[in-house]
Amino acid sequence: RQRRHQRRRPDDLSPARRAVLHGRIGEALERVGPGTLERATAGRLAAHFLAAGDSWRDKTRTYALLAAADATRRFGHPEAVGHLELALRLSEGGDPSARLELVLQLGAARHRAGDREGAAACFREAAGVSTDPSVLARAALGLAALEVRSGTPVDDNLALLRRAVRAVEHSSDSGPSVDGLLSRLYAALARELVHADLAGPRLPANEPAQAANRAIALAERAVDGQARAAALLARHDAGWRRGSAASRLPLIADLIHAAAAVDDADLVAEGMMLRSAAL
Repeated sequence: RQRRHQRRRPDDLSPARRAVLHGRIGEALERVGPGTLERATAGRLAAHFLAAGDSWRDKTRTYALLAAADATRRFGHPEAVGHLELALRLSEGGDPSARLELVLQLGAARHRAGDREGAAACFREAAGVSTDPSVLARAALGLAALEVRSGTPVDDNLALLRRAVRAVEHSSDSGPSVDGLLSRLYAALARELVHADLAGPRLPANEPAQAANRAIALAERAVDGQARAAALLARHDAGWRRGSAASRLPLIADLIHAAAAVDDADLVAEGMMLRSAAL
């Protein structure tokens, strides 16, 4: 007598049984080893452990973070956002500092994916709940990079940049890395002051230039080429006046050279455009 065997479909399994199987599949994939699996494995592992239930929360979060990093390397920024959002949801109720780190990472990923509003929300959330100088600086620089400005004297971005500068300057940390961070903050502050369209009497005319000069000095002290290139761009913007093209050309040349030295193609291109406009 011939027996007929039927394969059970996943839909036929109870939720509890499906969760167990997902956990076993995840563990089996882990045992295969990273050298054998395709690069999408971290995402697959996160999906299996997520479906396996809350007891696998830590592994789900770990693999979601690995999947986000892999997606970012492949320029799959929307995919990275999804993985980071999952990791953030799974971090609720956990270590506050670890959660803040995820919020900042998610803000950067959303920016790369083109979600400016979502990125700004992350940076503002981090700045709103933290007094840590590093967190404030990263949040302020993240918002500045979005170039979301309100054009008022109480502009949130401008206030946050000032707050971050004070926090970093008054911290107990010192050294080239701190000088480089401060340089970036002062450069962002200078550009924000220039482009925020603040009314004249309420803003000292030389404040943007002073901030940019401070950024250049700090970058040079830190021997931070990337920060110096950003500071030179800020100095250019702070010194822009009608009829000032000829005087700005040497600064633009320095900016292009500095950006090329650190392989910043975007900043080189921006310098080229500034030079073309000034000629």
